[in-house]
Amino acid sequence: MLCVGIGHAFQAAKVGEGYRPLEQTRGTCRNGRSSGRESPDTRPRVLAAVGPRMLELSRDQADGAHPFAQPLRTPGWKRLSYTDSDIADTSDRLANAFYAWGDEEAIVKRVRGLFDSGADHVLVSPVGDGPESIVEQLERLAPAFAEVTR
Repeated sequence: MLCVGIGHAFQAAKVGEGYRPLEQTRGTCRNGRSSGRESPDTRPRVLAAVGPRMLELSRDQADGAHPFAQPLRTPGWKRLSYTDSDIADTSDRLANAFYAWGDEEAIVKRVRGLFDSGADHVLVSPVGDGPESIVEQLERLAPAFAEVTR
């Protein structure tokens, strides 16, 4: 699956760009379709979407949406026994439940555990100083993830 997301306002500001997520995502979708080339990649394309207009764009221009960036205020966190303090302060307990961190072995172990617990897909979204460091992380993790999903 290929997930397309524009990012966040603070990321656009770091590179001196304006932040117009709906307009920019619409342009990305349009440019991908109008390139005149058939892509050999047949994986579904989904958009990172949370708000109603981005969800509509996902419906109309892609194969779906992946609304993964939900705010910590989401009532579901309380149903999972996290306290107001856990949520307000992003406690270690909450962070350790929400994020896989560490070296490649630790991250792969965590993802394997999610699949073993019944997940049918897991979103891996590395954090880094820029696109190059994120791509490097994915390149290091990809071979091990390929084994996890077999």
